[in-house]
Amino acid sequence: MYLNYYNLKAKPFQINTDPRFLWLGEKHQEAMAVLRYGILDNKGFLLLTGEVGTGKTTLIHGLINALGDDVIIANVPDPGLETMEFFNYIARAFHLGNGFKGKYEFLSIFGEFLNRAYDEKKKVLLVIDEAQRMDQTLLEEIRLLSNIEKKSTKLINIFFVGQAEFNGIILESRNSALRQRITVNYDLGPLSQKETDRYIRHRLKVAGTQARLFKAGAIKEIHSFSQGYPRLINVICDRALVTGYTNGAASISGAVIRECAAEMRLHKRGGQKEPARTPEAIALRRRTSPYLYVLLGVLILIWIGIAGYVYTPETLKKITGRFLQPDAPPPGTAISQPMAVSAPAPVELPASVELKIEETPAAPPLATEPEALPPEEIQVVFDRDIPQHVAFDDDNNLSAEGFKTLDKLAKVMLNDPALEIIMKGYSKGLGSYRYNKKMSEFSANIVKGYLVGKGVHPSRIETMGVLLGAEERANAAGDEKEIRWVEILIRSE
Repeated sequence: MYLNYYNLKAKPFQINTDPRFLWLGEKHQEAMAVLRYGILDNKGFLLLTGEVGTGKTTLIHGLINALGDDVIIANVPDPGLETMEFFNYIARAFHLGNGFKGKYEFLSIFGEFLNRAYDEKKKVLLVIDEAQRMDQTLLEEIRLLSNIEKKSTKLINIFFVGQAEFNGIILESRNSALRQRITVNYDLGPLSQKETDRYIRHRLKVAGTQARLFKAGAIKEIHSFSQGYPRLINVICDRALVTGYTNGAASISGAVIRECAAEMRLHKRGGQKEPARTPEAIALRRRTSPYLYVLLGVLILIWIGIAGYVYTPETLKKITGRFLQPDAPPPGTAISQPMAVSAPAPVELPASVELKIEETPAAPPLATEPEALPPEEIQVVFDRDIPQHVAFDDDNNLSAEGFKTLDKLAKVMLNDPALEIIMKGYSKGLGSYRYNKKMSEFSANIVKGYLVGKGVHPSRIETMGVLLGAEERANAAGDEKEIRWVEILIRSE
């Protein structure tokens, strides 16, 4: 529709995974490097998490294409399968057939395949997308696959790719054995506004033009709408190009993006989909819209004029006085003095709790509403000066006290949608500088995943891995156990 108008050879903002349009931002490049290192160094289990639309699937395809012929790859796009269905699926993907009726038969053939690949100096990679869809039984069976080793060398790399709630799944105590085997972990975040601009320009260039079709104001509105998620960037940019074409615009402005964003946020009753509109219908609506706005403005002015004429100050005084003034008592009736009512004593609230006063009394809470936290528990979670400390136990499982703190924090964040937090992960003890850095990030990400599983939107949680100072690392060098913890801070406004 708009290709010839904008001198494009292909649609630049399709949401498929065309490798021609692959563009890696700073976070994507780092994720690609970390995961590629994990595969080539036979790290065993790898984990990539991120929200819907962050580009996980695109990154997987780019990573697979970047690996050489010495890596044998099988990709499972949907692991919502029974155990033998899963085994037969990966057997067929690795060209081993798919007629296995039992686990023993599959493991025998699969073990021979892995040993043969090792002898031929090839690596085997199993990619499991949408990992959060796996049930507990299959997750345990996949963990056991990693036990197939030769000379203390992993014969298969298993790459989990999933949404943030998968972190909450592996955080469960029953999955501690799996969690301890994940040596490479990366949480993929959205693009910045600058990266959004570069992303759009790259896709337009691949599609055939180097013209700046999207103005600076449009880029700002696109990032505001999409929050940097590539999938939403593609969706709104494609819609904006259709709108620009029907309007005869040479480039896309911020106003066009705002209009498209408003149209995309519309919700139809009963789940009905918005009927498809042709370019001619859209153009007709745009031609008639100004006249409708003028007519609406005239009607508003007429209403204001009538109201100003009828409801003069004297008229308003008579009307309000009629209802507000008490009726006069009958002649000869004694008027008693009003009873004095003492005001209730003020209630002391924690300094960090904001008190909102409404003009009308609030209705009693429904039985289905979540139970409100007592003020003392809110104070524990909301102390902005002292970070909350969430510790892991000796087996690197989240402690019982840590679960209680996170449950309280989830309730408070659900009650206050504007609240945002920062999670800083720490790790000390065993391992190298790079290992401790990744483990600290991993700790923060799995705690984030727990809150996301409780219903907190991931965009409200920022995670980072923090390395200890040189002196602290030196003191921890002789520790026999790895110690990990997460500090949670309220983001300052």
